[in-house]
Amino acid sequence: MPPPTGRYAVALTDSEGRTVSENEFWVLPASAKPQIEVGRKGFFQNEPLSLKFRNAPGNRYDWVVVYPEGSADAGAYLAWSHTGSRIEGDIALGATEAVSGWPLPPGRYTVSLMADDGLSDSRFQNRLKSALDSNVGAPG
Repeated sequence: MPPPTGRYAVALTDSEGRTVSENEFWVLPASAKPQIEVGRKGFFQNEPLSLKFRNAPGNRYDWVVVYPEGSADAGAYLAWSHTGSRIEGDIALGATEAVSGWPLPPGRYTVSLMADDGLSDSRFQNRLKSALDSNVGAPG
């Protein structure tokens, strides 16, 4: 039987009880599905995109990525950030995380939570959960 769901800490100690190394891990329910959400439906140009993710695998190189809506080109992502091996958290994507220029032009975009630096021509095999499409518009 698996342990109860939650966050756990583990420590390696030497023969004198001193901590040599520490780490943490999470146990999720078997039914947990990775999710990513956009902070709100629309953003103004130059405004960071606020994202929230949960139930991520927790791999070293899991990442969130922004694509133009409907893009089938695996290399067409516009901004990205690693999740920091976390299974849940908040990420803001802005000028620092942009691949080729910021701000994003007005338009519609899709954000995805991707597994362990997964990126190939079949990127949708690596996609864990699509989020809401987000509108980016010029300040009015």
